[in-house]
Amino acid sequence: MSLQITQETFDNTVQENITEFEMSVEEAIKETIEQFKTQGVDLSHIVTDWMMAGSISSPALVDAIVQLDNLVKGSGIDRKALIEQLTIIRTECDKGLNYKILAGKEGAYNVIMKVISKFESDIDVVKECLNTLIILMTQHPDLLDDEGVLTIIKFLDNQKDLDVLKLILKWTKECCTLHEMNRQKIFDADILGHLKILLHDPTSIMLREVLAVLRALVLDDDMRVEFGRAHEHARAIASDTLCVITSLLEKFNHDNAVINDLLLTLSSLLVRTEFCKKVEDAGGIQVIHEAMNNFKDNDKIVKQCLKVLKALAGNDECKVHIIQRGIAPDILLVMEQHQKNAQTVIFGLACIAALTLRSPENSKALFEAGAPDVIVQVLKIHGDNENLQRNGSWAIRNMVSRCRYQSEKFLELGAEEVLITAMKKFKKSEYDIKAALRDLGCDVQLKEEWTGKGGKLTTQAKKSLKQRNGRFLLREKTFQIREVKKNRSKLPKLTQKIKVAKPLTNRKRKREPVNNEQEDKCAEVPATKDEIQEQNPPENNDMNSNIDIESPLKSRNSNKIKRKSKLSQKVIHPTNPEHKMFSKCGSVVNARIRGVPVADPKIPKKVAAITKQFHPERKSVNGYVTFTSLEEAQKALVLNGKEYKGHHIRVNITKQEQTPDKTRAIFLGNVSFVAEEEELWQLFSTCGEIESVRLVRDRFTDMGEVKLRDRVLRISLYNSGAPKKQKQRTQQRQNRKLKLTKEEASVTTSKPVITDKTEQFQGKIADIQKKKKFNKGNQQKKKLAKKIAPKTMTG
Repeated sequence: MSLQITQETFDNTVQENITEFEMSVEEAIKETIEQFKTQGVDLSHIVTDWMMAGSISSPALVDAIVQLDNLVKGSGIDRKALIEQLTIIRTECDKGLNYKILAGKEGAYNVIMKVISKFESDIDVVKECLNTLIILMTQHPDLLDDEGVLTIIKFLDNQKDLDVLKLILKWTKECCTLHEMNRQKIFDADILGHLKILLHDPTSIMLREVLAVLRALVLDDDMRVEFGRAHEHARAIASDTLCVITSLLEKFNHDNAVINDLLLTLSSLLVRTEFCKKVEDAGGIQVIHEAMNNFKDNDKIVKQCLKVLKALAGNDECKVHIIQRGIAPDILLVMEQHQKNAQTVIFGLACIAALTLRSPENSKALFEAGAPDVIVQVLKIHGDNENLQRNGSWAIRNMVSRCRYQSEKFLELGAEEVLITAMKKFKKSEYDIKAALRDLGCDVQLKEEWTGKGGKLTTQAKKSLKQRNGRFLLREKTFQIREVKKNRSKLPKLTQKIKVAKPLTNRKRKREPVNNEQEDKCAEVPATKDEIQEQNPPENNDMNSNIDIESPLKSRNSNKIKRKSKLSQKVIHPTNPEHKMFSKCGSVVNARIRGVPVADPKIPKKVAAITKQFHPERKSVNGYVTFTSLEEAQKALVLNGKEYKGHHIRVNITKQEQTPDKTRAIFLGNVSFVAEEEELWQLFSTCGEIESVRLVRDRFTDMGEVKLRDRVLRISLYNSGAPKKQKQRTQQRQNRKLKLTKEEASVTTSKPVITDKTEQFQGKIADIQKKKKFNKGNQQKKKLAKKIAPKTMTG
């Protein structure tokens, strides 16, 4: 969709070029036009030449609008002067679209509407105003407002003069063209009810204007609106007017202009299959057949008949009835008669393609009527028309797809040669032409864009392959020069290609196992995010430093990546600042960045580190520095709490348990989600010397778990002791988890033997009840078992 600007924007840009860059008027206008065209701006609605004519101060058009406004405001009525000024405005606007836009900008529309409102009873003045509005708003319908819509409906209700009604309909049609909002306003004002009245008793001139308005209401030509209501308008109009329009075909069967407009309107309204059936029930197929026979020498009417038949073929029942009524020979006859008219032939081929789609009976009828001869003949005549070749391919494909015996006839007539020539000439229609050749049984190579294996389509893969080959071409030449310098001799054969190693980013690096002793040598160091952006991850640097590109003359196995197996041999020289800082404590093997705060949780941390996609609210990460020995790593602990690049770093041994001293640690609750450790250093620095600060963060995103901002901190001693109730609940939960031993369980579950029923019966019942009463805890069960066991057990 092209961009739109106003006349004021264009004028201001011209003025800036004149004043700021000291250009002449012609140069400023030319520069402005080129500037806006390079930006994709549509200047068809902009006045660009009247400024160069030297009439910037008062063009004739502007003077006429001002004088007309003065006449309207005056007390007297000078009809002659009004008509004269309206004629000047109409003449100036008729020069081009840019003059119409200039007139609208100067208020011509509002002035003319005032004239209509003031001289409503004067038919001559109203006619002049309407003629001027038609010229003013042709291809420039943006001027219409609510007052104009009410004026249209008012005249359709009350006006009896046919000439005024005709001009009102013309004005309405121009307002609906190229403007979706105008169409919706006019349609919502119930203009359809007024048009239906005019359809029932029309004259031929009035009927054509009504049909033009109906077609304008179903247009979808406004590029400024993404989705219009053309289909809704067509459905409402077709439901009320299809039968009337079909009956008018028979009434005006000898008026070629009216027949052409009726057929054109029918094809615009057939947007649903039930409407096609409605036209058939009203006798539309027979009437269209008669019109095609009566006006077979008229290109316009024949083209509209073919267009309506194609639309009716959208209904499967209508498709069959069209062929049953014997229209197939007449279609081929008019195509052969107008074979030099490309547009008529295109509609004929489209009609054949629609009639034969999934209908072998129709294909057989057209084949017997001589369709292959006509189709191949028009394809040979119009070999340079891509649209015609595409529609011919569709017609051939639909005919032979379910009737394979017809392929021989098409091949005998030379359809294969014609289609192959068109395929080479028109790349955009290659798919359609290849489909027709495939159904004809010709040898054609189809390119399957979707293989079902994932990845890019074939066309996209080819583009990326070309780009990749272009990138590797320079690299291959570079390696050739290096080999020549290295061997100091010519390469053995030019045909022997040099095998270039794949890009290093595609290689999978196998991680070397690190034992516990080596892990103990690692010192964990939180690093800043700026460090990651300054350098690549160390893995990539090590990988690049350990890769040797072998000569292509050696064996394939010699191209493997060589690594040094022993970790202790890889000592990094202190070139980076962080290496220099820790190299004072010992020999640094490597330094790694870990715990990257990713912006998107779906992205792996390694990818986020390589692509620099960090969380915008985190400014620090974790790092690991590996020394050659544990003693050297322990020496690095003296750096704990030191400031490095604006951050206090926390240094400790990775395998060492990091339990804080309860007597010197405090716990912070209700910490802000975006809090940083450095902020806590600054906050508590006045309370004393700080050993370390640690924020509990999410394992993956490395962000704080608390998601509240600007909250008051809750500070307490670390693990200072829970309240008594909390201790009691904790003790009860621990008691429930205790299990009885097998011996205690056998004592409690065995049946007691009673020796003296009279003496011990009551006590035992009380004991059993007591047992049931204290069945809530295991400690009570143990006490009860010890009390009952000596009295009830024998032996």
